[in-house]
Amino acid sequence: MKFLQTITYLMLSTFMLVSCNNNGGSSNGSASTSSSSGASGSGNDYYYESTVTTTGKDLNMSEVVKMYVSAKGDMRTEADVRSSMNGNKVTAPIIMIGKADKPTESIDIDDSAKSYTINQIDTGKIENSEMKINSTATKIGNETIMGFNCVHARVIANHSMGKFYNSSDTVDIWKSNDVPILASLKNKLDKMGGTGLYSAETAQQLKDMGCSGMTVKMTSNSAGAHVIDQLTKVERKDFPASLFEIPAGYKQDK
Repeated sequence: MKFLQTITYLMLSTFMLVSCNNNGGSSNGSASTSSSSGASGSGNDYYYESTVTTTGKDLNMSEVVKMYVSAKGDMRTEADVRSSMNGNKVTAPIIMIGKADKPTESIDIDDSAKSYTINQIDTGKIENSEMKINSTATKIGNETIMGFNCVHARVIANHSMGKFYNSSDTVDIWKSNDVPILASLKNKLDKMGGTGLYSAETAQQLKDMGCSGMTVKMTSNSAGAHVIDQLTKVERKDFPASLFEIPAGYKQDK
C-alpha cells in the first residue's frame, strides 16, 4: 500500500509544484484558448479527469486522477488507485491541495484520520538530482484525440545514476493547445521536464515542434512496465472555495 501511495504522491507532487508555481501572482482566470471547445459545462474553474494504467511483470495498477483548478490557480488532486498488490481493491483517495500563493508547498489530506500534512518541496534537490537523463524527441505527426488537435511526438530517454542504475524508456506523448487551461499553468507545463520522464532540453524541443499545452495522452514503455495516461474528461465548473482549503476540524500531522 505504501509503495502505491508513494508512486502516486511523487506524480501529483511534481505536477502540483509546476501548476501552482506562478510566482505567487494571480492567473486572473485567463485561459490559453479563447473558447472552451472540447470542454462541457460553463464556469470560471476547470475540471480534468484522467486514467492511468500500469502493466508489468509484477504489478498491474489502474488510477483515476481528478484535478480541480480554480480560476486563481489553486489546485486539488484526488487519485483512486486499484492494484494487484492490494488485491485489486480501490484504496482510499490520495488527496493533495496546492495554493497559488505558496508554490513550493503541498498539503496531504487524510479524510479517514481527519488530519493533514504540510509538505515543503525542495526545488533545489529536484533540480540537482543525481539522476541523469539523456533524451531526444522526434515529431510523429498531427492527430485528433477527444476532439482536440494534438501533436504526437516520441521521446527516447535514458535514465542513469552512476553505476547503480540505468534504464531506457520510449515515451509517446500527445499534447494539445486546444484544451482549455489557465495561461500560467500552460506556460509551466511547456517548461516542465515530463515529471522526470525526459530532460528540460527535450521539453524545449517538444515545444519548438508544436507539441505543447495539456497532455491528452501519454504512453511509456520500459523493460519493467507499460504505462498509459489518458485524459478522459474536461469540464468548466464553478467550485466552492472550501474545496481548496483544509477541512474544518482536521488536525495537523507533523
